[in-house]
Amino acid sequence: MAGFLIRGFRGMRPILDPKLLEANEAQEAIDVRLHSGDIEPVRDNETAVALKSATPADVNTIFRVRNNADETLNWFEFDEEVDVALSPITQDAYGRVYWTGQNVPRYSVETQAFAAGSTPYPRNSFSLGIPKPTTQPNAVGTSVGNADTQEREYVITYCNSNASVESPASAVTTVKALENDVDQGTLVSPTFSGGTSTEYTITVTQPHELIEEDFIVISGATDAGWNTEWEVSDVVNELTFKIKNTQTFPNAAPSGSYVIKQRYRAHVRLFALPDNNGGNLDITHKRIWRKINNIYRLVVQLPLETTEYEDFYVDAELSNATQLPTSIRPSRPAVSPVAYIPFNDTSIEDATTLDANGNPVYPSLDNRVYAIAFVSAAGDEGTLSKASGIVGVIDGVTKVRISHVEQVDDGYIKKRVVKKRIYRQDVTYLNGTFTIDETAYRLVAEIPVSQDMYEDLATAASIASNATPAVPDGMDEPNTAFGASANLPPKVTPESRVYVYTYVSDYGEEGPPSEPSVLVDIDPGEPVNVSMGAAPTGYTNITKKYLYRSSPGTGATDYQFVAEVPVATPDYDDYIKQSELGETLPSTDWEPPPSGMKGLRVMANGIFVGFSDKDVCFSEPFMPHAWASKNFLPVDTKVVGLGAFGQSVAVLTESYPYIATGIDPQAMTLIKTSLQQACVSKRSIVEAGDSVLYASPDGLVQIGLGGVQVLTSKILSQEQWQGYNPSSIHAYLHEGRYYGFYTKTDGSKGLMVFTLNGADAIFTLGTETTTAGHVVPTADSLYIVDGSNIVKMDKDAVKKSYKWSSKLFENPTPLNFSTAQVISQDYSPGVTLKVYADGSLVHTQTVTNSKPFRLPAGFIARDWYVTVEGTAKVSFVGLTQSVTELKQV
Repeated sequence: MAGFLIRGFRGMRPILDPKLLEANEAQEAIDVRLHSGDIEPVRDNETAVALKSATPADVNTIFRVRNNADETLNWFEFDEEVDVALSPITQDAYGRVYWTGQNVPRYSVETQAFAAGSTPYPRNSFSLGIPKPTTQPNAVGTSVGNADTQEREYVITYCNSNASVESPASAVTTVKALENDVDQGTLVSPTFSGGTSTEYTITVTQPHELIEEDFIVISGATDAGWNTEWEVSDVVNELTFKIKNTQTFPNAAPSGSYVIKQRYRAHVRLFALPDNNGGNLDITHKRIWRKINNIYRLVVQLPLETTEYEDFYVDAELSNATQLPTSIRPSRPAVSPVAYIPFNDTSIEDATTLDANGNPVYPSLDNRVYAIAFVSAAGDEGTLSKASGIVGVIDGVTKVRISHVEQVDDGYIKKRVVKKRIYRQDVTYLNGTFTIDETAYRLVAEIPVSQDMYEDLATAASIASNATPAVPDGMDEPNTAFGASANLPPKVTPESRVYVYTYVSDYGEEGPPSEPSVLVDIDPGEPVNVSMGAAPTGYTNITKKYLYRSSPGTGATDYQFVAEVPVATPDYDDYIKQSELGETLPSTDWEPPPSGMKGLRVMANGIFVGFSDKDVCFSEPFMPHAWASKNFLPVDTKVVGLGAFGQSVAVLTESYPYIATGIDPQAMTLIKTSLQQACVSKRSIVEAGDSVLYASPDGLVQIGLGGVQVLTSKILSQEQWQGYNPSSIHAYLHEGRYYGFYTKTDGSKGLMVFTLNGADAIFTLGTETTTAGHVVPTADSLYIVDGSNIVKMDKDAVKKSYKWSSKLFENPTPLNFSTAQVISQDYSPGVTLKVYADGSLVHTQTVTNSKPFRLPAGFIARDWYVTVEGTAKVSFVGLTQSVTELKQV
């Protein structure tokens, strides 16, 4: 059978001679759809929305940002070649959109981008990224001034009610106490409430650490009546306490810039004070003395039964108080003297006679007792000791030996005892008892305190007028230990701090930290004032600053969150405790993207990627504002554009392409591919799921993890490809087809379409032209600029007229085809068949049905091809030498 029958129509392969094409391949296929195997027309464009640009021909980029019912509120328009990306942040509350290609990388949010007005959207935008503050913070704090303390020494004496008789002083009790009242520990942000005439409630924002009976002091209040000391009456919780009217409360709560601090009073509590130890009955009181500048001053005189006292006086208040007498008596000797007659004294024996019966007659004896008193270097005499035992003597004859051995305290209170005085008196011994008359003691002798023994031979007459003891009544010094305690503020350890701050946008985007402040050593209980720089120019969405400070124990370079500060506020008072600091500074290495960065893309793991000259730039995952130059990857030649696929990005350069892969911007791997295929048009780059397509000097290139290949190498020669001026291509991928709009060097424009989901890339041409396009998957449409409108390409009901030309069928010998047939589903739109023989048009037939029709006779030809034109769908075209041959089809 001679003839040709065409089914399963396919596109063009201009690289082949027309005679070498497959039977169903085309020399020319314009404005046709071939994916079903039939010839179908493409359709006209369906208008979506009018452009807002005053010069529609200058629109180079369109992008559908959102999906409002009113299509006029959805589209961005740019005169520049711009790469747009929606926010990768899940449920982004602000509706952020990012782009590069204008002077600097930018972004906007819905409310700003679609603000009221008449100009194209976006109407307002911000520079992408948050800059580093240029002003170093300055921190000023309170240096540690631990309270001055002193060793306080207390003694106690007994006295009668009018202090005319006073005992020796007790032993010293020593306690460490404050020298003066100390105010420290500022209470943060106090507020007063629940005030009555007797009590006020105060609430603070930081734990106060007060206990009942502590004190606070208020200063700086407008009402001067508040600027004094108040006692804590009740602690409600760690943030709330009450004060009582230690003085009279003013009529209203304090106002003005007042400050409240905890006050540590310079007071000492004395307790378990000694009581009367059985001495003289005249003792009714006790007196407390405190040493000030080596002199004991009277603090207070208390009833004898009082067991506790709080000394609230500071040194200055006692500097003129009564002085403990310098002639205070020494203590009573603790050891009583021993009186006895030496064994070699025979005076009593010699005086004994015998009566008539030979019985001894003893002489009359005096019963005598002895006592001792200490004497100081100043001549002051102390209390008389307890009496010795009775010794019987012959006055003036019997020698009495008095023994007294006692270690004497040589301290200040004992007044350096240097002597002891020996006293005696004769007593009446009756029925086994005797009575001592304290006033009857008479001085026998005064001996050095170191002398332990004395022999007394003095007669009663010789001492009858001698002095009596200075204090014969036995008023002892207090000899019971007493306790003392002082309320000391905690020891303050200086804290070394360094501060930094960051700028933060109204949408929570944080920038890199400032240079650190100078190291300060401060009192952590007092505020540190930190001054910071003002808002940077050109970043109008920066509304706050985050303040951080160094955190001991977390590493030398770690900073923890202190507070959020409005950007217009120049400084902040930091009261925060170490334990209350927040998260560690996250943005140490973050930067804004390079000012000239282009080619914005989003990788599957939320990493934004762009390029600047030879650097491939990566953002932090899901943080398009945060970039770090340490994560940038350089390539050998200038980058033209990028395309993302999965966790990889194709880096297309003026030479070899690269592939960068990774899920962490700090750990990206960069691979240089082996096929040198430069990218000649950034706008030709499209992302195809698992690969990226772009225009190279040799054809359309596909790059993916499987490698690099020129898809069009079997479709178009390099010369043919160059004829479409590939550097002019801007392309879009829709429904598996690569739509590449081009402008030839002669100024003519058109469309090339490569279908990628067949065995080979099928190539067709189109008459559509545009300056910009955008694929909207949810609308299943490729939107393009058409005149002054944004339209859905190939979506209108009106069909375009196509043209499909078959291959060149060559016969061994010249012949004539007599019959032709065109089968269509609907002939009404119109189908025209043109038959060419040896290069000449020999017949044109408007086909209205499926019946075969006759071709002209009278000539023969070797080379034949047909062209189908129209708008109807065509599934079969055949040329044969007879109707019979067609019937056999």
